[in-house]
Amino acid sequence: MRYAGQSYELPIPWHPSMTDILTDFHAAYRQAYAYAHPDAPVEIVNLRLHAAGKREPLILPTFPTVSSDPGSARLGDRFVILEGADHQPAASQIPCYRGEDLQPGNQLSGPALIVRSDTTIFLHPGDTAEVDTALNLWVDINTVSY
Repeated sequence: MRYAGQSYELPIPWHPSMTDILTDFHAAYRQAYAYAHPDAPVEIVNLRLHAAGKREPLILPTFPTVSSDPGSARLGDRFVILEGADHQPAASQIPCYRGEDLQPGNQLSGPALIVRSDTTIFLHPGDTAEVDTALNLWVDINTVSY
């Protein structure tokens, strides 16, 4: 909730036994900002609902493990700028993979790029990654090189 025309909202919990949500809003506003405007119009910006119910357990699909070789997802190589041995930027050509084409069991080693429709993942030198049977990409970060 917020006062009409303001940009900042306060979350005000509500439950059926409450007597007046506006009173709670003004009290919360006073707590947060040391003053309130009880006669000013108030807006409800959004409502959040938490619901619980019983259902059958969700069974996620799994896929058979194939090869550890991610070659079928390879897009080619791309130039990137990495820190060289002398701690200076250096152009390096590294493998690039299409993330959606990776299969269970595929393993990758950094440096590498994994390009997905929603993100790009960079594996630093020394990092490794593996695709599990639910198509999750598990990345093991080599913190020694950082």
